[in-house]
Amino acid sequence: MGMKTSSEVSYLVHTASILLIGLSSILYILDKPMQHETKTKYYRFDYVRFILPYFSIIITFSFILIQPWDDKFMLIGLVLSLILLFLRQLYMWKDNQALIDTYEQLTTQLEGKVEEGASALSKSEQRYKSLFEDHPDAVFSLNMDGIFQQSNTACESLFTAYYCEVESYSLLHFIDSKDHDLLKKALQITKEGRPQTLEVRTKEKESYYYYLHVTLIPTFINKEVVGMFGIARDITTLYEKQKQVEHLAFHDALTGLPNRRKFEKDLKNILNTAQTSVNDVAVMFLDLDRFKKINDRLGHDVGDLLLIEVAKRLRGCLRSKDIVARQGGDEFTILLPDMYSEKSAAFIAEQILTVLNKPFFIKDEELSITPSIGIAMYPDYGTDVTELMKNADMAMYRAKANGKNRFVFFSKEISIAQNEIQFLEGELTKALQQNEFFLEYQPQVSTKTKQIIGFEALIRWKHPKLGIVSPAQFIPLAEETGFIIELGNWILRTACLEAKRWHNQGFSHLKVGVNLSVVQFNHADLIPTISKVLEETELKSEALDIEITESIAINQNQSVISKLEQLQNLGIQISIDDFGTGYSSLAYLTKYPINTLKIAREFICGITNSPLEEAIISSIITLSKELNLEVIAEGVETEEQWKFLYEQNCDHIQGFLISKPVSSKDVWMLLHKKTTV
Repeated sequence: MGMKTSSEVSYLVHTASILLIGLSSILYILDKPMQHETKTKYYRFDYVRFILPYFSIIITFSFILIQPWDDKFMLIGLVLSLILLFLRQLYMWKDNQALIDTYEQLTTQLEGKVEEGASALSKSEQRYKSLFEDHPDAVFSLNMDGIFQQSNTACESLFTAYYCEVESYSLLHFIDSKDHDLLKKALQITKEGRPQTLEVRTKEKESYYYYLHVTLIPTFINKEVVGMFGIARDITTLYEKQKQVEHLAFHDALTGLPNRRKFEKDLKNILNTAQTSVNDVAVMFLDLDRFKKINDRLGHDVGDLLLIEVAKRLRGCLRSKDIVARQGGDEFTILLPDMYSEKSAAFIAEQILTVLNKPFFIKDEELSITPSIGIAMYPDYGTDVTELMKNADMAMYRAKANGKNRFVFFSKEISIAQNEIQFLEGELTKALQQNEFFLEYQPQVSTKTKQIIGFEALIRWKHPKLGIVSPAQFIPLAEETGFIIELGNWILRTACLEAKRWHNQGFSHLKVGVNLSVVQFNHADLIPTISKVLEETELKSEALDIEITESIAINQNQSVISKLEQLQNLGIQISIDDFGTGYSSLAYLTKYPINTLKIAREFICGITNSPLEEAIISSIITLSKELNLEVIAEGVETEEQWKFLYEQNCDHIQGFLISKPVSSKDVWMLLHKKTTV
């Protein structure tokens, strides 16, 4: 009975040992997923799982000591326990080996990632350092008070070359005091988290400034601004170039004076302040008389030098507060602030006349010019820029009309006259459509026989309200507006048709003279237009005499020569009208294909009372004979003039002594009565 009880106990112990070993294995297996989940945590030693399998062995061996060795159940249990323990330990060894391998792999991967991270961090630091240190612009960091914390080499070079070390100094320390408010505002806005850009000037050092383009960027840590990052670019060269461009945009390149745009800008500013002043403002418009003739005769180089000298003299006779500008060409404008009255402006105008009437010496040439000056006073005759400039311009033209070399104040009378001019401009275009224009013809006769050899066609305008309008009034307007092209074509066609009628009536020797203005001559369609008119009217080309002014002929350029040669090739006669007025160069007479010289009436009037003008006429006739040119004397009004011209062998004469200009109907009367007058 006792034996049986021992066996049962032994069996129970063996069974319990096996169960303990199995339980420990199950616990180990069940705990593996948790190990993976917690492998980033510190390992916690589990004594239960560790002791259970060994505890079963201890129990088994304890029973062996107290039980007989012949108990086969005990032996079987012991063997099974050892086998199970061995299997468990083998399984654990393999599992631990796998864990060791996994650990080594993870360690290797982690070390690789750490190395990669360290390498990336190192590269990033190098890039940042390179960007910071090697940046060509000044790069720096500031604390919240604007004090330098870090700076690159370019920053140190920029500031320390002329000032001091940047460390511990505020950015404001290096900036000109005039820009302090601007910089303080930018720093404050940057501290609020908004980037800023601005342009400032550094402090003066040895009469030198740097101009900087500064960018300020807030530095954030945990969404809080802790400082500022800045980049300063030296734009001194760019700034100076911009100033040069601005100077060129607002100044005349030749004289260095302000140009029209700058003048009008300054005038606008002065008018704004003048509204609260008791003093007046005067605006002068100045034009140089005879400058174009000098420029054409001596060339643009001399003309440019003359303009430079004029600018110097104008600056020299004005107050420091006055402004003189070049409008363009030979026109200047002058702004006189703080004028007490018209007398104050008149005094300065007199000074200008005095200094400009003195001769100029340019390239061994003694040159004389005179100014015509128009003056408009603020606020009496203009309260804005446009009105003052316009009124001063009108007054200047009145000064020219009154004889030049004088000044004229704008007045209501000038305004009325200008309104009349504007009225005529409007009436011009309608006049041609309404057949208000007509031609008169002044005969040209042989000096010896007084036989009619041709007529000069002269334009006339009969306005329905104004009556006969002088060509001196409407021709300049037609040239300014460009209407002269259309009007000139009508004159040419009408004159050619009339000459063709003369020829059809048996007066085939007659020619007709037609004047061309500078605007007409320079027009691109001149030659085709004349050719077409001759073709359509069937007039022989040699019966047409084109009269050009000396101002056209004096321009010895290829385009003028080319047009004159084309006219000559068509068989057209070419005459120089008003020869001898204002030009001393006769070189063009040998270069141009010219047929006739027409001596200006100004010389003819001097016959019998001016030996000098008689000598000039005699010289012109002699020169013409040597060059195989015919001569027509214009403005012959007395027998004494005719006799002198006869004695000098002048070819033809024209003037009131022969006949006033007559209508086409009266031409027929002259031709049918007799061919001599």
